[in-house]
Amino acid sequence: MSLLIKKNNKAFKIHKSNFDNEKHMQKLITEHPEIIPIDQINNELELVIIAREFQLESGLIDAIGIDEDANLYIIETKLYKNYDKRNIIAQALDYGANLYQFKGTLDEMISSLNKHAQNIHKKNLRNLIVDRFNLTDDKASEFIQNLQETIKSGVFKIVLILDILDDKLKRIINFINENSNFDIYAVEISHFKYEDLTILIPIIFGGNVIKSSGLKSTKTYQYSPSSEHNYLDDLNKNVPDERKFSLFKELISNIKNILNKSEGNIIFSTHILEIGRVEGLYLYDQFDSVNIGLNSIGKLNFYVRKSGDKLTKQVEIIRQIVSELSNLKLINQVNPNKYPKSITLQLNNKNEADFKLILSAFKNVIQSYK
Repeated sequence: MSLLIKKNNKAFKIHKSNFDNEKHMQKLITEHPEIIPIDQINNELELVIIAREFQLESGLIDAIGIDEDANLYIIETKLYKNYDKRNIIAQALDYGANLYQFKGTLDEMISSLNKHAQNIHKKNLRNLIVDRFNLTDDKASEFIQNLQETIKSGVFKIVLILDILDDKLKRIINFINENSNFDIYAVEISHFKYEDLTILIPIIFGGNVIKSSGLKSTKTYQYSPSSEHNYLDDLNKNVPDERKFSLFKELISNIKNILNKSEGNIIFSTHILEIGRVEGLYLYDQFDSVNIGLNSIGKLNFYVRKSGDKLTKQVEIIRQIVSELSNLKLINQVNPNKYPKSITLQLNNKNEADFKLILSAFKNVIQSYK
């Protein structure tokens, strides 16, 4: 694999470079967890590395990560020259078994993760999740409890970071994902160097399988295209109250008005979640970044891009709406210099007065843009 780089009207072909060693990969992942593209599986989630070289009876886990849903990720890095296709998965599963059978209390496990988080981020686990996931103190306590439940259940996500992913390992991952409760992902990272630049291209594999209640799968994808009719029909089933349903329809009109003021499109899709089928509406900008999601069970998400991403007009509008909602104390206070990746409102839990305030924030901001 090679890349073509153009500089000063000259084109240069650069070839894939080798990682120095597995420690090099581990360091990159700890410092830049966005290299693991879990947003390609669920664009509502952000991964944070909370531990590196975590000691268990069976050995050292290269890294442990968490996301906003209190999922726990066992992360193993392997260079192609160093791994056996079956042993790498067996090793990761062994680490999962050791975490599940941890010889100590859940509080002791959290305490151990705290120490690692402190070493990496210079803050304890609670403060880290408050900062990265934009949580209140109460929500942080709830998150820690949910993380303990994840550890207690033994339902972990396994991520294999590789420089080369071959077909044999893909077949093994597909088989395990389709016939078990495990979620195993493989991320192939192509590594390039040019002058003082390091270029990393990650591709994730294993996120396209949905498990049925009997664990057998027909290998359907996690989402499929839908229509506005299906979306509204499902939304109405979940929001049977006529007055509240009309508020949702007004919100949808406001989201369409954002599109009228910016570039992009709206996509409707069907998702299969643990709770069943859910319809979703997603507002995309011209760079194919989703900026608002509203599903048929009343969950509204703002995907407010962090500094460094393309600041489109659509993102500007949404940031203004977020600021309005923050001023109205309908969401947590937002630091305009450090936006979180996503902000969630569960609209089914909102009373009519608060819902109307949300609609008012949308209207006021949209009307201020030409």
